[in-house]
Order: sequence, then C-alpha cells, then structure tokens
Amino acid sequence: MKLIPRLARSAFEAVGLLREILAEIRSRNAPPAEEVWLDTLEVAQILHVTARTIYTYKSSGILKPGRRIGRRDYYRQSDIFRLI
Repeated sequence: MKLIPRLARSAFEAVGLLREILAEIRSRNAPPAEEVWLDTLEVAQILHVTARTIYTYKSSGILKPGRRIGRRDYYRQSDIFRLI
C-alpha cells in the first residue's frame, strides 16, 4: 500500500520537471526583443557608402543579409552597428 503514494509523488515530481523543461525551451525560442531591419539603401546611408559597396560587402562575406523578401535584402540594425 505504500507503493501507490510513492508512485503518485514520483509522477507529480516528473510533471513538475517537465514543466520546468518546457518553460526553458519556450524561453530559448522566444523571439528577440524587437529587431529593426534595414534595406540596402538605409544601410548605405548609415555607413556613408553607395548601394554598390553594400552589394560588394555582401558578396565578399563582410555583410550578410538577415532576410530576403522578393528581390530585396534586409539587414539587422544590430549587425550594422556591430560592423561599425
């Protein structure tokens, strides 16, 4: 008879552990605090270069676009300021 309460307690502990794991997974997959995205022309203005220079940076691997929508590349503002 002592086995059933022990199993029930173990089950509750397992559920608690699973809830902690789920909370950790959710916190790791949370979207970053509002990220600002810039297009090629905005990046060029910030860096004081031409749009062609931005394309050169992209092709040489100096700058990597974070997103591509249609034919436009978008860069994270934080990546641009890190480059400066």
